[in-house]
Amino acid sequence: MNMRPQTTRDRRWKPGVGWELLLVLVALLTLLGCQGITAATKQPAKTSSPGTLTATHSSLGFGNVTVGSSQNLGQVLTNSGGSSLTITQATVTGTGLSMNGLNLPLTLTPGQSSPSFNVTFAPQSAGAVSGNLAITSNASNPTLNVALSGTGVASAPPPAIAVSFQTSPPAELQTKATATITADVNNDATNAGVDWSVTCGGASACGSFNPTHTASGSPTTYTAPSAAPSGNTVTVTATSTADGTESASANVTITPTISVIVVGVGLPLDSTAQTILPFVDGVTLFVNWAGQTAWTDATTCTTAPCTQTTDFTAYDSAIATYASATCGASLRGKGSPCIVNLVFPPVTATGYNTNTPTWVFSQAWADTVGSAVQDAAFCSNYPQNTSATPLPPAAAIANITTKNCGIAGTTQCNAATVATGVPAIWETPYVTAINNWHQAIIQHYASATYAAYLRLGVSTSGEAAVACPTINDVAGTGLESLTSPATADGLKTVWTGAAANQIAFNAAQRAALSPAPTWQLMNAVNMGQGLEHANGNGGMDPSWAIAEADAILANQPYAIGTEGLGNGPLLSDLTNVANTTCIGPDCCSDDWCNVHTLVEGKVPAIELQTCNLSDPAGGTTHCLDCLLAGTCTDDSQTLSQVLVLSAQHGTTFQELYLGEFQCAFDQANYVSTDPSCTTAVSAAYAAAIQALATGQ
Repeated sequence: MNMRPQTTRDRRWKPGVGWELLLVLVALLTLLGCQGITAATKQPAKTSSPGTLTATHSSLGFGNVTVGSSQNLGQVLTNSGGSSLTITQATVTGTGLSMNGLNLPLTLTPGQSSPSFNVTFAPQSAGAVSGNLAITSNASNPTLNVALSGTGVASAPPPAIAVSFQTSPPAELQTKATATITADVNNDATNAGVDWSVTCGGASACGSFNPTHTASGSPTTYTAPSAAPSGNTVTVTATSTADGTESASANVTITPTISVIVVGVGLPLDSTAQTILPFVDGVTLFVNWAGQTAWTDATTCTTAPCTQTTDFTAYDSAIATYASATCGASLRGKGSPCIVNLVFPPVTATGYNTNTPTWVFSQAWADTVGSAVQDAAFCSNYPQNTSATPLPPAAAIANITTKNCGIAGTTQCNAATVATGVPAIWETPYVTAINNWHQAIIQHYASATYAAYLRLGVSTSGEAAVACPTINDVAGTGLESLTSPATADGLKTVWTGAAANQIAFNAAQRAALSPAPTWQLMNAVNMGQGLEHANGNGGMDPSWAIAEADAILANQPYAIGTEGLGNGPLLSDLTNVANTTCIGPDCCSDDWCNVHTLVEGKVPAIELQTCNLSDPAGGTTHCLDCLLAGTCTDDSQTLSQVLVLSAQHGTTFQELYLGEFQCAFDQANYVSTDPSCTTAVSAAYAAAIQALATGQ
């Protein structure tokens, strides 16, 4: 069909079609109008309110809480809103405040409550504390704050620790004695117990404890020192281990216990010695370097270099007979293993010298040690050995390069002849030889438990005494002639210096032993009767002995001894030593009054010998005798006076000669040897020894 374009005439109103469209429009408008009316009159739909977070307690007050403790307060959170909420964070501020038991994040539906949780206050110090618990959530109140407050109050102090003695230390205790002590500790929550200590004056040994720590109510054993300390007092202290400021202390007076030792017994133990062992604590035995019936030197030295050797075999078995014996069964009411003290004399005590080995004076030994040959002095105290060939000089200095030996004094000396004199103890051959010997002694007897001390002599016997300071009292002709200056002061310097060096050497040898030995070293100091007079009235120069005592004090622990008190050219030591103000050359017969004041309470042991008390009828001008001293009317009281004096001045080992004990305890057999040992004298001697042993 042909489509033609419309014209204006074609757009004219056509009634049929227009009314149809109009009717459709009216129907639509009617429908829309009814819907609009309905919307305008309908109620709006309800919407949910947001979540709101609340707490059971808007604030928490802890009140007073003791420092060191804590208090908990419970808290619960609730969603009082219409919508769910989520708690994401909880923060507590304030010193000592904290929270636990709230696990986050936590979602609460409307009306739901959290599990109960705690807020804790644990004050660190006294005083008021304020803080805050801040709960963060997506509630309408995003931060819920709960005020916190409390006050820390100081805790009541616990009862103070108190230490007291359950078993107190004794007021008085003898040296080397033991006492059981117990301490109680009250209010010790840790039951830590006590630590034990003891102090005393100066550098003295004060004793020891075993054990050094005990529980409350448990005992310890205190052992008093072997020598009374300075001031004779120790302070025993039990200190709380838990609180070192709390302790209990007590003073104990230490009184000397003197071991009674016999000198002059034979080796090995024989029937004579056996009779007196029940009345002594021990014995002193001499171990010779050379030249006696037994000796330790085993050196062969004819061509340099020489090797010095020592053999103790001959002595060990003999010493064992005493070490295995029982002493003191009748002395203190009980028997104990014998103390066996050993003395090592390098120079014979009296007569010509036989104790120093001959090779010490030889050219071979001098070449070995890189020194000139050893010098020796001869004098009235060390007379000629008439058996020596050639004969030694009567009064002179000699060595193997001199020609003053023989009957006419023009013969070349040899080592054997020179060895019978007194060696110059500071010269290299002697110093090297005696140091080697002492080192061998200390090492050999390191583990010996029977000895209280080893007395190592510097020169004469067990002493550091000088012999032959002059020959015929002419200065510069005796040992002084070997010194510079050639005077008594020059000799004193080298002699006391040699003694000090030897003491220091010996101390170092003992200190090197491990474990430390149970015995101490001892040196007997110069007792002066062979020294030059310090002035024209017979006074003795005490500075020799004082120098040696100073060397002993400088090398502690080191014991000290004296070879015996005497009457001397001045007053008797029975009065001299008792006079505590007696200091200097005009006070003493043998220097002990100058020395004992220096060493009492500062050395582990003090040994004292008597002088010729084996003769009950009395001493001589130079040996103690109470009749000569004017201190008694009965000579038998000499021993009693000596022992009382000994006990008053720090003695720990009193050495008495065999004759004293035989007279005291075996009078019936001994009286034939010495008729002056009457029954009365025997009883006096026995009473004096028993009184010494019991501290009366």
